[in-house]
Amino acid sequence: MSERGLPQPSGRDAGSADDRGSSLSSGASARLVGERGMSQSPGGGAGPRSERDAPDSRLLVATRNAGKLRELEPMLRAAGFEPVGLHEAGILEDAAEDGLEVAETFAGNALLKARWFHERSGLPTLADDSGLAVRALGGEPGVRSKRFSGRADLRGRELDAANNDMLLERLGGEQDRRAAFVCAAAVVWGGVELVGEGRVEGVIVEARDGGHGFGYDPHFQSVELGVTFAEAERTEKERVSHRGRAVRALLAQMREAGWRVGGGSQGQVIGGGEG
Repeated sequence: MSERGLPQPSGRDAGSADDRGSSLSSGASARLVGERGMSQSPGGGAGPRSERDAPDSRLLVATRNAGKLRELEPMLRAAGFEPVGLHEAGILEDAAEDGLEVAETFAGNALLKARWFHERSGLPTLADDSGLAVRALGGEPGVRSKRFSGRADLRGRELDAANNDMLLERLGGEQDRRAAFVCAAAVVWGGVELVGEGRVEGVIVEARDGGHGFGYDPHFQSVELGVTFAEAERTEKERVSHRGRAVRALLAQMREAGWRVGGGSQGQVIGGGEG
């Protein structure tokens, strides 16, 4: 399926295997995936567009996932933003939201969601898409991570449990448990679109460990931390997580482009998101 009008970064196809999560060899790093609508400085880089600066400190976080919102809020506040949830913004849940993630890459899905909610809110909007890529499963569940179990009737913790059950069933007695979490975080406002990406390597463990986190966290043991994401404290997970790296990469791109929270030269320089 095509990504209908998604911006293509120079020198790299945004729909590559690495972005889909089917390649696990690139390491835990963050990078710019794509951008659109930015002016070019004489040196060839993206120059500031003061008319596009965030009009105030509010930043809509386009997710219905309470766990994801809790994870993102400290980073965004540390960067100078006031995170606004969808409920707080008065955006009621719409059945159309279930059909937004139709791209073949995490970057594509993040952009589709950010655009959709930006159009409905008028606020600078951040959205992300993330998933688990398991080597023995050929990179699955990848962009289908949220829907891996096929249980469209479930939400929240019940859906997480069904997806984890499917993961362990599919792995069975497989000895190669290597996996990676991949995330693309996108921001859209004033015609400008930026995307940052991050990933973290780990292995899938059979036993459910830890009471923190959400999604596949109880079964994903981080190579860097030596514990599952569900066992890690928030600050530990944020330091190495795919989502934390993606958001910090995105904030770096915004900062390099000269964006300020509050707009114009008097606005606050965007921080690095270190909570």
